[in-house]
Amino acid sequence: MSCLILTGIQKRFAGGTVAVRDFNLAMEQGEFVTFLGPSGCDKTTTLRTIAGFEQPTAGAVVLDGTDITERPPNRRNVRKSCSFPPAAYLVLDEAGDDMVTAAAVAI
Repeated sequence: MSCLILTGIQKRFAGGTVAVRDFNLAMEQGEFVTFLGPSGCDKTTTLRTIAGFEQPTAGAVVLDGTDITERPPNRRNVRKSCSFPPAAYLVLDEAGDDMVTAAAVAI
């Protein structure tokens, strides 16, 4: 059984901007997952959704078999199960001019 499951996560901000669209993830205990992408592709929005600082417009966040989607951050116990290393790392592409950021979660 997966320790952290994101099912159909969507985030739409006021004004209609869709930040995250139908994101699914299943992490097992001991896994280290990195979200890698250009600035502005909503890696941090996804991490904030896991932690409870953003509420998804649709979908579910399940931790250790319990749906925690509606729980506030202080009642999620995410830190007990998940580790959030430093928020972002900057990486240059092969040409050395475009920056890509990475965000990570360890279970």
